[in-house]
Amino acid sequence: AGSFFTVTGPTELLVVLSVDVEWDDDEPPVLPRGILLTTAYPNPFNGEVNVMWSNLGTSQGPVVFEIYNIIGQRLFKESRIVDGTEGVFSWLPAENNSSGLYFYRISNTEASSHGKLIFVK
Repeated sequence: AGSFFTVTGPTELLVVLSVDVEWDDDEPPVLPRGILLTTAYPNPFNGEVNVMWSNLGTSQGPVVFEIYNIIGQRLFKESRIVDGTEGVFSWLPAENNSSGLYFYRISNTEASSHGKLIFVK
């Protein structure tokens, strides 16, 4: 029994999404204007974590990065005005943050994305 595939070294993953849409002739569908993809590294982390984002839409303007604890309290928020389609946010937990599960959300005017972070002291 072997693995399906093996990856060594840095790897880039291309994700292709397709959507089947049906609608009445009277009303056109409402489709998202953009897709926001994110990835966190390192994860789990001890110290600073980076969350990289790529916007597959056409939005230019504010991108908001937020961190929440397991009970939904927002611990961190940063907003940047951007004119590109990708970037990186960083978070360094405060001394009083405990080890455990945290959630991040990155959003712009067209889309949002979220994920989990595991902090290990």
